Amino acid sequence: LVDFDGTSFTKAANFSGSGFMEDAGFSDAEFAGVANFSRASFATEANFSRARFNDADFGRARFERNFHLVNAKVSTLKLSDAFFPEGSAIHLKDFNFNRLVVRWNSIRDSIPYNGSVYLNLVRNFRNLEQFEDQDECYYQYRKEKQARSHRSFQRLFDRLAWISCGYGVRPSYALAWSLLTVLSFGLVFWWGDGIRRSSRPLSGPAEEDRIPERATLRNALFFSTMVFLSQGPIDFLPVGRHRYYVILEGITGWLLLALFLVTLGRVMIR
Repeated sequence: LVDFDGTSFTKAANFSGSGFMEDAGFSDAEFAGVANFSRASFATEANFSRARFNDADFGRARFERNFHLVNAKVSTLKLSDAFFPEGSAIHLKDFNFNRLVVRWNSIRDSIPYNGSVYLNLVRNFRNLEQFEDQDECYYQYRKEKQARSHRSFQRLFDRLAWISCGYGVRPSYALAWSLLTVLSFGLVFWWGDGIRRSSRPLSGPAEEDRIPERATLRNALFFSTMVFLSQGPIDFLPVGRHRYYVILEGITGWLLLALFLVTLGRVMIR
């Protein structure tokens, strides 16, 4: 057992490569210089709650249990290549920091849900220009928040935000739904014989290239694509109840295109 609770380190503190076989207590400790715990191994609890750091380096450290930084304060904390096995956790409630150097995929399974903690990490990744980590962290935050929501309307809204655009960080979701919408309506128009050629041109392509009275699958997909883009072709007109399908696809297309462009802009333009 190591107990440095309340200790004041007036110069650099070098614990690099140390092995703490029992609890390591550094709560309320103050580090005036660099606190070097790189490659250190913590077999049980690593308690740095309410500790005060200038810069702290835990790069390549190994935490078998819990790493406590509740109410701690640090200028720069390095956790590069730190290892957190299954069952370990990093407690960051009310953790005050300027920079946290770490990749999201190395800690994503070790952060207990806390809304303010997740949002602080999102801002940290944005400030460090780790935009992929920022998006992944925000995505997990919204998933965790959705799972804990008890209001039916909020859960419905979160679910729609998830499947439509991945909470605003997955433009591929909106693109996939767009393609699926075009294909689905195209099959409906073709299978139900829901569109007819409005008129034949006075002069046009060769006979084998002319559009037949009954739309082919290719014609139906083309018609569906143009309707989705709010550019319905004049060569074909919907008949019967399919006129209402055209309105429905047009509204759906407008919403999905707007969602795709907004999400794409959010991801690409930082």
